[in-house]
Amino acid sequence: MFTESQKSTFPYYFAHVCAYNMTALNLGVWKPKYIFHDWEKPWMLLLAKGLKKIGILKCEPYEWVRDWHRTHRKHHVQYYKAPTLHKNGRMPNVIEMIIDQECSRLTKESSPLNAYQYFQTKKDKMPELVRYWFEVELKHLGLWES
Repeated sequence: MFTESQKSTFPYYFAHVCAYNMTALNLGVWKPKYIFHDWEKPWMLLLAKGLKKIGILKCEPYEWVRDWHRTHRKHHVQYYKAPTLHKNGRMPNVIEMIIDQECSRLTKESSPLNAYQYFQTKKDKMPELVRYWFEVELKHLGLWES
């Protein structure tokens, strides 16, 4: 389990990718692309730290990388800019969202909820279409608890 301050380290990134792939395997939905889950984060973090050091980046490097990632990767609900579809019309990857949340509780102290519990706490803030598919996929993957 990694603390909030350790989430910007390579050991955390490596543990998260391993947990993500293990979770996908256990759920029977693993794909080769999952080896590269969040691949850009450690590289962007190195860049952000350099930009911070020379005074170009004003915020904290980890926060900048996290915010960029959540806005541009389809496995985050924040990817949505419109109520039903992202501005480019692509759907989010709900299965990857579920895998990410299900494995986060294995690596992050700050994310103790499993995917079903996360859904129950966040569903009112999710766009209707995401909420619908999240529920469908939780049931399909055998993670629905009621």
